[in-house]
Amino acid sequence: MKIKAFTLVELLMVVCLIGVMAIFAVPNYTKAVSKSYEKSASNDLLIIYSAQKLIYNGGGSYLACANTAAINTNLSLSVLANGFNYSCSLPTASTFNCKAIRTDNSFGVALTDSNSTVCCCPTYTCPSIGTACASCP
Repeated sequence: MKIKAFTLVELLMVVCLIGVMAIFAVPNYTKAVSKSYEKSASNDLLIIYSAQKLIYNGGGSYLACANTAAINTNLSLSVLANGFNYSCSLPTASTFNCKAIRTDNSFGVALTDSNSTVCCCPTYTCPSIGTACASCP
């Protein structure tokens, strides 16, 4: 009676093949996750923009928020950090600037009260209206 089984060489080939496939799959997966967090940060800024506009229309002033926790508390939101630091500053009483910068400073987006377009600029600040700003990659 002959026993049927896989040989050691066959098992080794399968393990090597899976390893080679993982070499290509893991970086693509992490890149896709990173891109999704960047899009999420852009969308969160638009939500913050809407909340700031509601606060301004109700009380006549915007709220400064130094970090994500302050944004969630002051604006009654539930923004998830996902590797980003969020902040909103008030250059004047009737304007605000909000930023979402990755914790390793490799990517950032910004938005102002006068422009609901999310800007992806090297300094993470939106230029004045009428000047060009790099769009998100």
